[in-house]
Amino acid sequence: MIYSTTSTYAVMALVALAIRGTGRTMHVRELADATGISCHFLAKIIRTLVRAGILDSIKGKKGGIHFARSPAEVSVAEVVKAIEGKQALHGCLFGLRPCNQQRSCPLYPQWGAIRNQIIDFLESTTILDIASKASLSCGEEAPERNSSKLNKG
Repeated sequence: MIYSTTSTYAVMALVALAIRGTGRTMHVRELADATGISCHFLAKIIRTLVRAGILDSIKGKKGGIHFARSPAEVSVAEVVKAIEGKQALHGCLFGLRPCNQQRSCPLYPQWGAIRNQIIDFLESTTILDIASKASLSCGEEAPERNSSKLNKG
């Protein structure tokens, strides 16, 4: 249950999008510049997030990406599942699939409880939660929590 760089970049990109204003459309290149993620790699991530219904994409010169719904409704767990697959949160430290009581690895008795706590944390933590904390620690204005202002693209 160690997540890939792709999942980390997906969360970073969504947080950056939320901090810069979820009510506006951003170009992928602009988001790539803001996050330091290569534009080509970020475009692949964005396509996955659009297919998962987390982002919307508008083509054309005035196009770009924006949240499909409020970042207050997008959990980190949802992002990880979109990138890694639905079983990502139930992975094994040793790479055994599945890792459960019926087919357990040597660490399952301890790992199972820890994994469940991590899953609970990821499911209860939203992109807006992270963006609010990140923007405050960077001295930026926190994103608004009013969802009516968050979904305008």
